[in-house]
Amino acid sequence: MKDEYFKDGQKRYITMGIHQRLPPTIQFFLWRMVELMKQNFEADYLQVFNLEVIGDKEDDSLVQVITHSQEVPEYERIYYFPVLSGITATGKIYIMDEGDHAIMLWTDER
Repeated sequence: MKDEYFKDGQKRYITMGIHQRLPPTIQFFLWRMVELMKQNFEADYLQVFNLEVIGDKEDDSLVQVITHSQEVPEYERIYYFPVLSGITATGKIYIMDEGDHAIMLWTDER
């Protein structure tokens, strides 16, 4: 029997770095991306999110790009959002299933 990761009702935590550096709207969206992926795909214990901003700030054409991936089984989906209110983030984030809870953290946090 395969392990089931990110069970419904599982407690969720964020690190202080996520709290300080990642806007709540993006935090919510990353959790939601895991939920949506699980509807049609087997989830691994480690979910990876690469966040970048592309475009030109001068002409208001900035786009938030979020790449969601996992290694086993292989999965990748890319989301593009126009930056409407200046809310952006860049960097790499993990969401890990720790058994009785899940945690969101920047990859540079230990």
